[in-house]
Amino acid sequence: MKTVSIVLPAYRWRRGLRATIGRLSRQARPLPWRAEILVVLSPGVRLSPAALDTGSRFVEVRVLEAGAAEADVRLIRTGVLASAGDFVLVLGADCSVPLAELNKLMPHFQRGAHVVIGSRYLGPGAGRKHPWHRRLGHALVNFLVQQVLLTDIRDSRCGFKCFRGPVARQVYSMVQASGPGADLEALTLARHLGYTVVEVPVRWRPLRRRSAVRFRDACRFLMSLLRIRWRTLGWRCAAEQAV
Repeated sequence: MKTVSIVLPAYRWRRGLRATIGRLSRQARPLPWRAEILVVLSPGVRLSPAALDTGSRFVEVRVLEAGAAEADVRLIRTGVLASAGDFVLVLGADCSVPLAELNKLMPHFQRGAHVVIGSRYLGPGAGRKHPWHRRLGHALVNFLVQQVLLTDIRDSRCGFKCFRGPVARQVYSMVQASGPGADLEALTLARHLGYTVVEVPVRWRPLRRRSAVRFRDACRFLMSLLRIRWRTLGWRCAAEQAV
């Protein structure tokens, strides 16, 4: 039986972590694969032992603690490198996409894809139910990402990315970006290494509560994009010299 590793980053500001783990455990039970949920805690985040009981022998919760030097920056990388699954699903911190949508991603792996990511903005009527301010924010972010890094990806920030296990561990071992930029660099690296990346539509349920994006965070995100772009140019120069 195939195994899927589900990486869940738990940042310091994360609320309702136990409830989120319980919801993921319930959603993982009907999946036709064994599942391990890797909860990566940033320093200062605590989790009670009761949250580890999934109620199924096919679903396991593993808790990892990021070191002090990794506080809030490379939680996803820590989880991916500790994973053991045939596939690695990287979730966003808000877990807005149900795990059942994983069934839409798996057929593409059978056709030869190495990375399959979910999109809120593919398919008929996609994204229309989202609040206008979310659509505007997502459009601005996606426009920047397309202009700087990933020209043909409609929704790189959906928070539902699945990799073949060896591909995920190889790619994330090379990732240097922190925070939201880590996933973007992982996708950019996957493309650079010649892996096939496919984007498919998924259901996405916006949360009722979400902290506002501050101007400082937006500036950090833009700087992260520019750093990844600079490293991309370095990868290309190294490849040309090797040839």
